[in-house]
Amino acid sequence: MFAAFLSGSRGRLWARALLCRALPALVLFAPACGQDQEEQDAVAPLALADPALFPVNVVQNGGFELVADSTTTPPKYGAFWKNAFVPEEGIPDCLVVEHAPGEHALRLTPGAPPVSQIVTLYGPAAEHFLVTLCARFETAPARLVLCLRTQNERVLRYVLGEEATPAEDGAIALAARGAQNAAGFACFQIEAGRDLRRLTGAPPAPWCRLELSAAGGAVLVDDVVAAHYLPRIRPTELRAALLGEVRDLLRIHLAPPGGTPLAGLELVDPQSGYLTGVQVNASTGAVLARSPVVGIGGIHDLMVKYLRLEDETEEGRQLRPLVRDRLLKHVGSVLTRNILPETGLFCLYDQKSGQRRTDTEYSPTHFINYLMDVAEVFPEEEALRQKVIEVCTRVADKMVALRDEHDLPKETPFGRGPGGNWFGRMPEKVSPLGWLAEPKKATYDQAWAISLDRSWYHDFDTAVGLMRVWCSSPRADYRRAVARAMELFDREFDARRYDLENDTDDHYGKNVEALLLAFRYSGYQATELCDFAQRMTDYRLPRDAPWDRNLWIEGIRLGSFTTGDQPRAYRGPVWLHNAPPEANPASAGLPAYAHAIRELCKSDLRRRLLDDGYMTDDSSYQWEMIYACFKRNYIAPCSEGLEWEGDMGDPFAGPSTNGFRALGRTIEIGAGGLNREFVAWYQVIFDHTLALYRRPYGYLFGMPVETGLRYGVAAKKLGGLREDDPYGNAVVYVHAETLLNGQLDQDPASIEILEVARGEDGALHVRLAGPPGRAAEVRADTRLCLRDVGPTDWRLLHVAAGAPSARHAAVTFDAAGRAEAAFPGLAGAR
Repeated sequence: MFAAFLSGSRGRLWARALLCRALPALVLFAPACGQDQEEQDAVAPLALADPALFPVNVVQNGGFELVADSTTTPPKYGAFWKNAFVPEEGIPDCLVVEHAPGEHALRLTPGAPPVSQIVTLYGPAAEHFLVTLCARFETAPARLVLCLRTQNERVLRYVLGEEATPAEDGAIALAARGAQNAAGFACFQIEAGRDLRRLTGAPPAPWCRLELSAAGGAVLVDDVVAAHYLPRIRPTELRAALLGEVRDLLRIHLAPPGGTPLAGLELVDPQSGYLTGVQVNASTGAVLARSPVVGIGGIHDLMVKYLRLEDETEEGRQLRPLVRDRLLKHVGSVLTRNILPETGLFCLYDQKSGQRRTDTEYSPTHFINYLMDVAEVFPEEEALRQKVIEVCTRVADKMVALRDEHDLPKETPFGRGPGGNWFGRMPEKVSPLGWLAEPKKATYDQAWAISLDRSWYHDFDTAVGLMRVWCSSPRADYRRAVARAMELFDREFDARRYDLENDTDDHYGKNVEALLLAFRYSGYQATELCDFAQRMTDYRLPRDAPWDRNLWIEGIRLGSFTTGDQPRAYRGPVWLHNAPPEANPASAGLPAYAHAIRELCKSDLRRRLLDDGYMTDDSSYQWEMIYACFKRNYIAPCSEGLEWEGDMGDPFAGPSTNGFRALGRTIEIGAGGLNREFVAWYQVIFDHTLALYRRPYGYLFGMPVETGLRYGVAAKKLGGLREDDPYGNAVVYVHAETLLNGQLDQDPASIEILEVARGEDGALHVRLAGPPGRAAEVRADTRLCLRDVGPTDWRLLHVAAGAPSARHAAVTFDAAGRAEAAFPGLAGAR
C-alpha cells in the first residue's frame, strides 16, 4: 500500500508537503556497530529516479522567519530575496509580515516589483529541479505568478491559484493540491526542471532565477523549498582525485625534463631548491618569467603538505624522494641566504647578484612556520631542528624588541623607521631592516591601518610565529607582546561597522583564526589567547542564545558575504568547538557552534559553481560584497559608484582559491566524509574547475568579463581570464589542505533516508537504505517547528539521543539493504 501510494502524484505531493510544513525530525542510530554519530543526510521527497543522485535543498530562507537587522525596535524581519525588504540599516519596512503570532510570510501585492532569488544547480541533473511552496490568497481572484529565468534567458511562467484558471502568454496554470492547512495555506509543486527540458530542450544549468509576484489580489507566500540533485560520490574517490591534482602540480614543477623519474618543467632548481620559474603559460608550459629574487614559494608549502600525506600509489613512490631532496636543499638555502646578518630578520635573496634584498617586506611568521614544518617532516635531521630553533628564536626576539621600541604614546605620529609609532602593534610584515611597510595608497593594508590607529585583518599573524617559538623557548616577553596587541584591538569599533558582515568576513574572522592557531602552537598553554578569541566570538554568537534565533547564524542563512571572501567566519566557532575539552572547557563541543558551522557550510555550498553563474545574485549586495572598495572607514560594493580611495584587493573569481578554501572547510567541519552533500559539492565544483580552467601546465586565473560586469567590478580590473598567472595554481594548495584533515581517508558505513510520505493509514512512513542485515534505530522528534527545511536539511536530524519526546522504531535491513519504519500519528504533527 505504501509503495502504491508513493507512485501516485498525490503521494509525491504529500511527501513534499510534509517537508514544507509538518515533518518531524528523524535521526538514525546503528547500535549494532557501536556508533552514535547522527546520520547527516536527511529526507528525500521522491523516489530517486537515478540511484547515482540524491536531492539537495538550494533555496535559502524559504520560511521567511529570519531576523535581518537587530538595530531596529522591533527587529526587522527579512529574507534572502531581492526586493523583499529595504536594505538600509535601521529601516524596518519589508514585505515579510506576521500573519499570526510568531508566524511570518511574504506578502505580495499586484503591481509591486517581483521578489527574486538565484539558485545554483548541478547541470547534469538540473532537469530534476523541483520547487514547492505554500500560498494563501487574501482576495479573489488573487493569483501567484512564479517566473523562472535561466542563465541563457529561457523563461517559464507559472500562474498558481486555488483553481487552475486559464493562463495567458503561454504560462502554465497550476491549481493547489490537497487541502489547505490550518492557517489557510495551500501547497503547490512545480516541476521546473522537467518543464524546462520539455518546453525549451535544455535544463536550467548552471543557475536560474526564481521570481515571485502577485496578480489580481494580495498573496501570502510561505515555506518555499527548491530541490535539485547531486551525484553520489564516496569520500575516498574525492580524496584520490584531489591527491592526483597535488601530485600533478608537483610533478610539473619539480621533475626534470627527459622523464627521470617523471617528465616536468623543472621549475625548482635542483641545487638550491629555489623556485626559478615564476610565470608559466598554463597551456604550453613555456616559462615566461624567471624569479630574480627568491624566498619561500607556494610550491614549497605544497611540498611540505604532500610529505605529510599518505600516498601509496606508484606515482607517489616515484615522486616522494624527489620532493624530499628538493625540500631539504631549499631549507638549507633559506637558512644560509634568506637571513640578513645585520638584523637577524628574514629577507629575499637575489639569485643574479648573489645579494640579499632589503627593500621588500616579508612575514616573519611565514618563515617560522615553514622552517618548523620542514624540521617536523625530517625528524631524523636533529642538526636541522636545532638550527631552525636557533634562527626562529632570534627572529622572535627581534620582533618583540621592535614592537617595544615602537610602542609609543598616541601623540607620536606613525612612522616606518626609527622613531616611528606602531601603536603597540605586531606587524604582519616587516622589512629586513626592521621597518614597517609603507602604507599603500590604492589598496589598504596593515601599515595603512596602523597609520590610522585602527585594527586590521592580520593584527595577530605575528602572534602565531611567537607562540610557535615559545613552545621551544618559553620566554615571558613573547606572551607579553601578544597581550599588548590584544589590549589594543578595538573589537567594538569593528563590530559596529557592518552589522552582520563584520563577523563573517571582516577583522574578527581572520584574527580569531590567528589567535586560536597561536593557542594551539602554545600547546594549549597560553589560555589568554583562547579567552580573547572566546570574547570576540561571544560578541555575535552568545553561547546562551538559542541557535535558531541567533542573529549571527541567521545572518549567515541570509547570505552573508563569507561566500564572497575567505571563509574566515568558520574559524572562531570551528576551533572553539573542536578544541580539546581540557584546553577549552568553556565551549568545546558547544551545540550552538555546531549549528553555526553547518549553516556556514551550507551557505557556502549553495553558491560555488566556478563559471559565470557561480555566485549569487548581485542584488543581494547588502549581505554579500563580491568586490569591495573603501573610502576612509566606509566599505561597500565598488558598484555603488562613489569616488573611492581604493579597492580591497582582487576580485573573488575563478578559479577561486577562496572558494575552494571555503569548500575545504566544509569537508573539515561538516562531518567530513560522513556528509555526502559536502563531499558531492566539492566534487561538482572540482569537476567544473577542471573543465573550465584546467590546462596541461596549470590553471587559468582571473574573472570572466561577464561576471565582472554583473558585479560592478571596475573596468580596469576586467582583464578576463589569463594563462600566465601563477595564482591560478593556488587551488591545488587548498586541495592539499583539505586532504591533510584526514576526513576523506575512509568511507563510513552509511544509512540513508530514501523516502518520507504520509500513508493512507495516517502514519509517517520512512524508507531506508543501509548495510544488509544491519540493525538500526530511527528516532522521530516532533518538538521542532520546522521551517525552511529541505530534503537534506541537517536540522531535520539534530536531536539528542534518548530525548523524552522522541518516538522510536527499530528496523533491520533486508538482503537488498532496504527497510521501512512507520510512525503512527506523526504525519500531521506540527
